Amino acid sequence: MVALVTLGAQRAHAAAGDEIWIVQPGDMLGSIARRVGVSVDVLKRWNGLESDRIYVGQSLVIKRAAATPPAAAEPAPPPPPPREDGPRYRVRPGDTLGRLAQRFGTTVPELLRWNPEIRADRIRVNQELRVPEERPRLVHVVRRGETIRDVAERYEVEPREIRFWNGKSGDALLKMGEELVIYSSAPPSRSESIGLPYNGSLRAPERLLPHPAYVIRDPQRAYGTEETVNWLYEAFEAVHQKFGHGPKVRVHDISLPKGGFMRGHVSHQSGRDVDVSLYRKRCKDRVCPFAPVSADELDVERQWALLRHMLERGRAQAIFLDYSLQKPLFEQAKREGATEAQLREWFQYPRGPEHPKGVIRHFRHHRDHIHIRFVCPKTDDECVPR
Repeated sequence: MVALVTLGAQRAHAAAGDEIWIVQPGDMLGSIARRVGVSVDVLKRWNGLESDRIYVGQSLVIKRAAATPPAAAEPAPPPPPPREDGPRYRVRPGDTLGRLAQRFGTTVPELLRWNPEIRADRIRVNQELRVPEERPRLVHVVRRGETIRDVAERYEVEPREIRFWNGKSGDALLKMGEELVIYSSAPPSRSESIGLPYNGSLRAPERLLPHPAYVIRDPQRAYGTEETVNWLYEAFEAVHQKFGHGPKVRVHDISLPKGGFMRGHVSHQSGRDVDVSLYRKRCKDRVCPFAPVSADELDVERQWALLRHMLERGRAQAIFLDYSLQKPLFEQAKREGATEAQLREWFQYPRGPEHPKGVIRHFRHHRDHIHIRFVCPKTDDECVPR
């Protein structure tokens, strides 16, 4: 039977209201500490003990005022993790929080902060843990021929990180159109369109990548903002996905590497203008040339597929095309379900070649090609949208 004695002031080291525990056979500091609701270190401090050794009959001071705090309100629920959309890791045999913290370049307290529902001393195999990650979450759509190393360089991360975030093995190949989750603080676009299309320049440009749907006339005149070359590439990829291999068109000019004046053009100075030959029903050697096209010769299905991809996404500020070629495209858009509001917004036709409204609008000398002017990228503060 345990002997607990309430003390007044008879012991110098025991205050009024404290109790004395008389050690019984089988008692240990750990079991006594659990019974009175404190830690072993606290019990040793109360009694000036330097080791865990105790003996039968020994008197131990129990400071009940400290050991039994007053009843408190219900504990507050643990704070939610800093984010819900971060990367996750599935626990494997042999994993510990310490090893995982080292692997992920963090600490155990930080892992616990991100996973308030877990216990520090017990994680289960197949349990999912949130991995601390403060960087913004991005989604990258894989382009034709792109590798994990290419994507890693673009977003200033490590290839191994991309593999972990997307559950890929070391030798996994990327598929065109696949979406990769990326956590990166890299700028969304390094390039910058500066000034006006006809009085501007280009900073940190990107060159248009090759694609089976087009031929690049001169790679040194195929530089633009990152958005321009990506949006153009994606539009041609949409045509390629819909129709498969077919006639190619010619991408003549975008901008020079630094933008500015380019021989043969008034505009094309700020990386947002692109000249592309028109799809036609029959193209010699399967490449459609820069040559005048009649409404009857125009391959309206392919041509509209290209333009529709840009228009539906709000990427084209203006598309210059001879008025005579607008009608067949207008009718194709209508056949494919464009609404009256979309037709009014997208086409100058049928309101006449002088009408100021319509993304697709008349411009002389544009029966042999289409001139696309993309919108100013949201990140380009010095871009002038005219």
